[in-house]
Amino acid sequence: MKTKQIPTNRARISPAALLGALAVLWNCAGAHGETLSIDGPRPIAQAARKLETIYMVPITYEDIRYVHKSETAIDGQGRLVAKGEAFSFAYEAPAENSPLEVRKSLAATAIANALKNYATLRGANMFSVTPTDEGFDIQGIGFTDTTGTTKKLQPLLDTPISITVDQKPAPEVLDEIAQQISAKTGRVVVSASRISTRNLITLNATNEPARFVLRDMLKQMPTGYETKPDAQGGTQLIPTSLSWALTCGTRTTPECGINVHVVAPEGRAVGSLKGHLATSNRPVN
Repeated sequence: MKTKQIPTNRARISPAALLGALAVLWNCAGAHGETLSIDGPRPIAQAARKLETIYMVPITYEDIRYVHKSETAIDGQGRLVAKGEAFSFAYEAPAENSPLEVRKSLAATAIANALKNYATLRGANMFSVTPTDEGFDIQGIGFTDTTGTTKKLQPLLDTPISITVDQKPAPEVLDEIAQQISAKTGRVVVSASRISTRNLITLNATNEPARFVLRDMLKQMPTGYETKPDAQGGTQLIPTSLSWALTCGTRTTPECGINVHVVAPEGRAVGSLKGHLATSNRPVN
């Protein structure tokens, strides 16, 4: 990785702008319109994971803060957790074997629809989206404070960090990324992923956004494949990729966890990643 200074907000795009700029292939052959309904805590995080399984592109997620009493609830174990929210949005399912650019264009429109409808629900833009070479980054940019006032939020992964490692096990690298974010922001950030020590990482970053460093780390990890039957009765190998979700607790448990996961169709196992990556079951409220 080259040493360089990079502005962290250069490509952040509002949902409305993304709808106009990236919905180039809305009417591509074979696509069909549907509505996706989400009901539960962190609905944008749920939407991102669902859209990943539909379009097979990484859609990373960075949480907003849940501190106002209207956004939290007591669960069955007596813990204060994020309250569920319900909303829906339109999306276009891709045709079978659609190329990457078609899937990315359709995903861009679906994400813009989701963020626009969620902003309407909340009365303010709480998230933005940034296109990447691989897919999209969804970032929390607003929150409701304890008085009910909507305020701007600086995404944690905007935090500039410096890290130099040579063939270091991935779990240790992810821990170091989290520790540097914690030290610079005062927020408690931890790795909430189980990653094999067989993944060896080499990085050389100076004052780079943690998001970029994390992405460069994932590029050095095996992405594997998933399988499905093809039209001739054989087996088709579908390349997969890695993504992440950074979720944070409520005002009483503000710890944030970075979860790395595999992008694959819902309910399908990933063939070549056994022993390399397993998403932690550790909950973040």
